[in-house]
Formats: sequence, C-alpha cells, structure tokens
Amino acid sequence: MSITPKEERKGCIITYEITYKVTYKITVIMIKKIKQLRVEQHDLLLKLQALPKSREVATAITNLQQSRMWLGEALGVLGAQNPYPESMNPSNDIVHPPADTVAFNENKNYRYD
Repeated sequence: MSITPKEERKGCIITYEITYKVTYKITVIMIKKIKQLRVEQHDLLLKLQALPKSREVATAITNLQQSRMWLGEALGVLGAQNPYPESMNPSNDIVHPPADTVAFNENKNYRYD
C-alpha cells in the first residue's frame, strides 16, 4: 500500500492519494455500516408506527423513510448490488420486500435480513 502526500497547506491539513485496495476496503466497510444503519432505522420505524397517531409522528415517519431512501441512494453510489434485480424491467409485476429490514424469528426475537 502506498500513501503519498498530494498537497500540503499551512497547519496540519494534508490530503493523501490512497491506492485502490485501501479505497475498496473503505467502500466495503461503508456499505456494511450503511446497511446496518438502515436496519436500525427500520427498527425505529416499527416503533414509531406503534405510537398513537398524530401529525408529528406521521412527519417523523415520513422523514425517517426519506433518510432510509437517501442511504439507499448512497449504497448505489458506492456500487452496492441492487436488492431489487427485477425493478428495471417494466414488464414484470414482481414486488420485492424492503431491503435492510428487521424481521422477527419464531421466538419474537429480532433478526436482521
């Protein structure tokens, strides 16, 4: 692995050029962390949906769903595999379940799909 200073400014700010292997490893780690965040968001979404209905709770649910969507977009930018392979085919009628969700096993314990 080679890390070389690309530019140096006053103070301690230095930018580095990192080889492909390190960049790939960082990308894989980021994808895993984003997917885990999306799972945690889904868990929070289920808890929000169990609250008494109000305008504020509905707004919180909408904004949480929107943040999950943007994290999904970030996954796409990082090159993660599309969890909905048939979504680009307009002639199919397959509806996939949401990706990166919390599910329950038979003992009502969380498991992460």
